[in-house]
Amino acid sequence: MHWKGVGNNATGSKLADNTIEYMRSTDGGDTFEAQKTIVTGVQSLRGSLPLIGDPNIGLWPHFPGAKFRVITLATGCGFGTEPLAKNFVVAWSDYREGAARIYYRKSYNAGASFDGPDNGQPLLAGQWIDPNLHHFHPQIIATGSGVIGCAYYEYGPKGGENLIDVILSASFDQGNTFSDYATTVTDRPWDPAVDAPFSHGDHNVTFIGEYFGLDADSNGFDVLWTDTRTGVQELFYDRVDTERYKPPAELSGIVAQILFGVSQDGGGAVIINGHIFRIPPRGPDFDLVQALVALHAAGKIGGVAGRSLTKSVYETIGSIAKAAGKSLQA
Repeated sequence: MHWKGVGNNATGSKLADNTIEYMRSTDGGDTFEAQKTIVTGVQSLRGSLPLIGDPNIGLWPHFPGAKFRVITLATGCGFGTEPLAKNFVVAWSDYREGAARIYYRKSYNAGASFDGPDNGQPLLAGQWIDPNLHHFHPQIIATGSGVIGCAYYEYGPKGGENLIDVILSASFDQGNTFSDYATTVTDRPWDPAVDAPFSHGDHNVTFIGEYFGLDADSNGFDVLWTDTRTGVQELFYDRVDTERYKPPAELSGIVAQILFGVSQDGGGAVIINGHIFRIPPRGPDFDLVQALVALHAAGKIGGVAGRSLTKSVYETIGSIAKAAGKSLQA
């Protein structure tokens, strides 16, 4: 699988239409079928972004406020459990929305044909994303249990500087949706301008590494990326687990929203299945509301720490709700 047609080459000359090409083997790699186009109409980063560099060495696309080179790269993997390679998904960074966004296309017949629009669909469909942020250099893989994970860089203004985070979005429904499950892998963003090597010796263009690592086992992903938080450009690693925690049965069907007063002794109120219930000061009911406040806070914490805290709070809520459930659901 490779990407064909960059929009413009290093001298600015127009190239062929942007497509993603694909070759598959059905005999374990002994032979490969003829190359075919599986995605058309890719709006690549080259041809959409301004170019930087010495024309005698090479011109490269770059994001606003950045000097590091970026290009559109295709990534793909098999997914599913019966067998793992029964299905296939391809992803890439696309500029059709006026900012770099990850798009993808999938096959449910081992790559014989591909579903959906010929030019793919957005990975984060339906989500609002700051137009000043750019997603690029995706890597995609599936766990042994069939969860698909797509990791990518996010570049743009963060805390007053143009920095990079690593994001991982996951699909638990065979690639139909990715927007519901995402985590910021990096616990803080990093500066691509720190200790940046020159691209091919060209002092006008820097380089951050156009690939980073993403692997998976049965229940999670292992992410390896470039980072500069130590003052040099080096590799960092983290683990993202995919086990989904099921809330206790006592909370089934209950959706609670903190309304007011829940962090003071004066009690507060919650919405339960669309009905407002007042919570008196202290007592088990108030303890439950306090736990819901903790759950709300835990949901804002990313990474392994946030998931671990959320699980602990759910267990606490379950034990409180079991004792005080009648008063809440009366």
